[in-house]
Amino acid sequence: MTIYTVTYTYDENRADDRAGLLPEHRAWLTGKKDDGALIEAGVYTDSAMALLLFRFDSILTAERELDADPFAVAGLITSRVLHAWKPGWGPVAALAEA
Repeated sequence: MTIYTVTYTYDENRADDRAGLLPEHRAWLTGKKDDGALIEAGVYTDSAMALLLFRFDSILTAERELDADPFAVAGLITSRVLHAWKPGWGPVAALAEA
């Protein structure tokens, strides 16, 4: 499995819409965590952005799964950037080897 870093940039003009969909988004994240795909997720405190770490078998799978995020379905994400990432050391590095 490959680890992917994912950066979301949110539409700052739709913060209320994002807040309204937050329970569905968190349920989606919980499902990804439960199936072993989600490693970590969190928002930046200084911007309308988030960083997520996932394990997927391919970039195509990553894109398909991320397209199903309720925030993406609702058009609340203005930019999504994915990178395959190989951690060199630390707790996430062990996940990359699994």
